[in-house]
Amino acid sequence: MGHLGTFVWLMLLASGVSAASIDSYPGSKLIGSTGSDDVVIHRLITGEVKRSNGQVTPESSDFVRGVRSTQTYEVPEVGRKGVTGKFFKEQIQSLGQLLFECVGRDCGSSNYWANVVFDQALLYGPTEDQHYLLGKLSGDRGDYVIVYLAQRATGKRYIHIETISDVAGESLLDSRLVASALRLQHRFVIESELDENILIAVKDALNEGTWPSLALVAHDQLLPTETLEAAQARTQERARAAKSKLEAIGADTKNLVAIGAGPISPIDRSNIKRLELILLR
Repeated sequence: MGHLGTFVWLMLLASGVSAASIDSYPGSKLIGSTGSDDVVIHRLITGEVKRSNGQVTPESSDFVRGVRSTQTYEVPEVGRKGVTGKFFKEQIQSLGQLLFECVGRDCGSSNYWANVVFDQALLYGPTEDQHYLLGKLSGDRGDYVIVYLAQRATGKRYIHIETISDVAGESLLDSRLVASALRLQHRFVIESELDENILIAVKDALNEGTWPSLALVAHDQLLPTETLEAAQARTQERARAAKSKLEAIGADTKNLVAIGAGPISPIDRSNIKRLELILLR
């Protein structure tokens, strides 16, 4: 089919669509898979990989918390150059939004992708043949998918897919996760009571980043006999109290407004009571 080279995709999905919803390439053969129930913090590379001060490192990255599974496929030697990449790219665009892309040498060292990012030596190929995309699918869950297509110098071609299923809760929380949620999803949701760990993570994210305009929004359902206006006033006080707690530990809140939404913006009945830190712009 000519020289296909290495294609790379990192697709960020906040969705109910998992990797199983992305069709495998026709004729490809599954040669390896892994899965784990361990909830850990994963790094998502969102920028070109460059060498700086003798170190190979991505220009930018974000972090997500969840469980990961992987699949590696061998690709048949058929079709035209770029057909495999087009097959996956069109699926991503039909299911969501493409957020980031790099091609060839703009992606940086293919050795870094194969051996550092994926820990799969068989994915190492010519740097100039890479293609990397970042996308988000619509839906209610938060699944992150990485698809990496590689051609070895021998001509053998592979597809490597990783799926990270986001896990609700505040376990393993730090400022990286808060900041990444604001950049990638424009909101960070707090479904439990504000404890010291959450406060410190949010405070550090506010102080370490540049956020032009933020809202801290409190949500809750109507109490018996309560009016909508009373619920909004009650949640307004909860949002103000949370903001005051952040200020008390040194958070920069000059661009943060506290808002009470009451019951008017539910996610579902099980987790309507929550705080949301929202990036307005």
